[in-house]
Amino acid sequence: MRCPPRAGASACHPADDDAVGAESVAVRAEPGCAFVTPGLDTYELRHTAASLAIHSGANVKTVQRMLGHRSAAMTLDIYGHLWDEELDALPQRMSEHMKAERERFEQRRLRAARHQADTKTS
Repeated sequence: MRCPPRAGASACHPADDDAVGAESVAVRAEPGCAFVTPGLDTYELRHTAASLAIHSGANVKTVQRMLGHRSAAMTLDIYGHLWDEELDALPQRMSEHMKAERERFEQRRLRAARHQADTKTS
């Protein structure tokens, strides 16, 4: 697998000899590689991907499967503190969701009332 190089840079190559495990993909960066920061190891890439997924709203089961953990408990042991950070934003998101649900319910109620009125006049 190759990632495209920046103009004037060389490509990134898979590092077969650096593979950490059957499910891991290790990458060796040549100077100027467009997508890999020199000194960044597989663990840091994996942790970053998990952190980004969590902050993007992924649930624990999704992250568990993404990382290949045997259990959600293992994922929570390692990354649970990241979901704790989301707790502060939860009330606002719940409030927004409830408002959207009330609006959706009201639209359904109005459509049903119009349909009922149309049926009576027909």
